[in-house]
Amino acid sequence: RRQEAARREELEALARRWSVLTLAQSFSKQAKRSFEEERQDRVVRQAGDFFRRMTMERYRGLLFDLEGKGLKAAAVRADLGQSLDSEEALSRGTREQLYLALRLAYVRQHNQARESLPVIMDDILVNFDPARAALAASVLAGFAGQNQLFFFTCHPRLAEVLGERSETAGTACSTFKVANGCIS
Repeated sequence: RRQEAARREELEALARRWSVLTLAQSFSKQAKRSFEEERQDRVVRQAGDFFRRMTMERYRGLLFDLEGKGLKAAAVRADLGQSLDSEEALSRGTREQLYLALRLAYVRQHNQARESLPVIMDDILVNFDPARAALAASVLAGFAGQNQLFFFTCHPRLAEVLGERSETAGTACSTFKVANGCIS
């Protein structure tokens, strides 16, 4: 009888644990569905727009798959009408443009629900070719119209391009140089 009571107690504990894990899994699936339906669409659309503009409209949008081991993005090629795996088919510079587009879209999404926060970027355009760096600078200049943007670079030409694009976008841009520990 003791053995039977001990087994019954163990079985009840396992049943409680199974119930908790099943409920947690259900909540997790529900949260994922909710994110995909309520937030991902807006974020992905906004990121796709940023990405389209930064890649000279070579890519027309983004697709995301949240299944599996993590976030997986695919860029949709405008000229081929097909999706390409961002990790396998895109160059490093294009992948960095994709990640920049995602960051900007998430910041925009955050700003809609909360107070705008400053955005700090450090040499994010360094792996872009000159034409795409100029297009990304245009996107950043427009973005700076709604957010305080701190853009750090050790490449004077990138600072010039961002300043030029800011003037075109009608946003204020101040450039500061640091030399020997002094800001000028």
